[in-house]
Amino acid sequence: FNEAAGGPIGGRSHLLDSNLDWGQDLHLVREFMNKEGLEEIGLVYFGTLPPDFLGIDYHVPPGRRPAPGWHAVSVNFVMGRPHVVIDPDGKGRPTDINEFGYFRAFEPVVTLGGSIDVYRIEAR
Repeated sequence: FNEAAGGPIGGRSHLLDSNLDWGQDLHLVREFMNKEGLEEIGLVYFGTLPPDFLGIDYHVPPGRRPAPGWHAVSVNFVMGRPHVVIDPDGKGRPTDINEFGYFRAFEPVVTLGGSIDVYRIEAR
């Protein structure tokens, strides 16, 4: 995305789905986990490759309410795009619009490759 569109971060306001994110940056989640010393992360991503194929131990964050911890969330889910979430046991379930939209209320620590936001939510 060019500067007028807001660059890679601003592109999410114009296009979603496979125009922006098809799970291409999942490998960067593993790199981030290694760098931060994380053994597990909350993860919802817009792709089909099982995260455990890349050695990613994860859980799916709760829908509609924040939970403390580290979370990697595909931009499509942050912006409210419904899709299917794959649980660690390999079962998929549909999400509805904005199930993970609450992440928009938080500032990501980093955006990986332009398609996955990483959040650290502190316990209150």
